Amino acid sequence: MRPDPNKTDGRFLLYYYLGPEFQDVIRERTIHGSTVERLALIEFPKFPLRLPPLAEQKAIAAVLGALDDKIELNWRMNATLEAMARALFQSWFVDFDPVRAKLDGREPGGLDAATAALFPATFHDSEVGHIPHGWILTTLGEACDKGGGNIQTGPFGTQLHASDYVSEGIPSIMPSDLRDNRIDPSSIARIREQDAARLSVYRVQTGDVVYSRRGDVERRSLIRHAEKGWLCGTGCLRVRFGPRGLNPHFGAAYLGTSESRSWIVRHAVGATMPNLNTSILGALPLIVPPAELQSRFAELVGTWDERGTIALEQSRTLATLRDTLLPKLLSGELTAPAIQSLAHLL
Repeated sequence: MRPDPNKTDGRFLLYYYLGPEFQDVIRERTIHGSTVERLALIEFPKFPLRLPPLAEQKAIAAVLGALDDKIELNWRMNATLEAMARALFQSWFVDFDPVRAKLDGREPGGLDAATAALFPATFHDSEVGHIPHGWILTTLGEACDKGGGNIQTGPFGTQLHASDYVSEGIPSIMPSDLRDNRIDPSSIARIREQDAARLSVYRVQTGDVVYSRRGDVERRSLIRHAEKGWLCGTGCLRVRFGPRGLNPHFGAAYLGTSESRSWIVRHAVGATMPNLNTSILGALPLIVPPAELQSRFAELVGTWDERGTIALEQSRTLATLRDTLLPKLLSGELTAPAIQSLAHLL
């Protein structure tokens, strides 16, 4: 569709299509087939539109567009910060760049003296090849056990039924809620507090990692402070590093490397749908550096992670504001002066 710019603002038209009035029209005219739903293209130009004057269209589009632009900027900021964290982890703990620099008689690039001193200058042999001297080859399960943590399966369907889910309550994390080391709460299921208490052994703590145990088994997320007390739901596994175990930022980053993700995909079982269990996830190989170096990594990426968390929380707030304003602006409930005031604030 290419609107006449002298009559219709293109961005306003997009928001009009997304508004409740036009969505009702779409639902009314949807053709329900045996396998898919469709709209008759020949009928689409006949769909009714209620357009305000062009200047008002532009004002409405400016307000909603400003919100969407800020949301997009925040998402990009978080993506950049996460890419920085992945690149740092790859350099330090996968490619061993600081160790190789020392071995070659060079100063590790981009590191202060105190951080550089935490890296050894030699390698030693292991079952997976050369690893930095003093670092330990182990598995995720052994690391969690020694650290006082564990790997645990979420509740099964016999413990949590469809009738237990409610509109308000304790969030229950499902595989579909897991993004790349983040939880998307936009459509998260919830359960009553009494059910969460009954299933308290499955509640997550800050620093846990929740994994999808079926389907896309690469899905996982670090649990942050805002998600403490949520439930590790059906279809998930919970990794708890323990108070004496891996630093959570280090552990979560390790699980997010392409090497770890590929290993997990290769070892998942199931002919039609990949599945994980505690034994498979526990067998994931780990190369563990000293705790001081893990902590130094966490100091750096923890700051970036917090900035990303704030940006994403702001985006969700802005999205809620946009979705609240959208029908009011399109219906005319908010007048032109109010629209102009909003545009000025944004």
